[in-house]
Amino acid sequence: MFFQEMLLFCKNHLVLMLVWCFLLVIILYIFYMNWMYSGFKISCEKAVFLINKKGAVVVDMRNSEEYYSGYIVNSINISIKDIKENDFILGSRLKNNPLILVYNSSDRFLYSVKKDLNRLGFTQVYVLEGGISSWVDGGFPLLNLKK
Repeated sequence: MFFQEMLLFCKNHLVLMLVWCFLLVIILYIFYMNWMYSGFKISCEKAVFLINKKGAVVVDMRNSEEYYSGYIVNSINISIKDIKENDFILGSRLKNNPLILVYNSSDRFLYSVKKDLNRLGFTQVYVLEGGISSWVDGGFPLLNLKK
């Protein structure tokens, strides 16, 4: 009886059911992406620990202009395009060191960049949660180089 009523409701309210299904898919996608990102995003404090104690290498993926306006000490500026095309040199000795990826505003490519770096043999890849703005907001130092 209940199943028949549900079927009748779905037939009579097809648009509503499609909207519900669409929203369900979006919600599941958001939860999935949060679950995927949660394992490799780290706080500024954890990044400082990895840099000071574990020899982490900071890879700044912002464009050159943004990078030179303020960057983390000893960071390396490598673009997402260079990582995708494997057109960069970090050295095989660094493959065992943690990598901390720094970005500016959009983190939509970070999971694919992490996968690319994993494929190249870098096993400990992390993303600075909140990007460079969280580093600045946390009161951590930046260096400036004017080109």
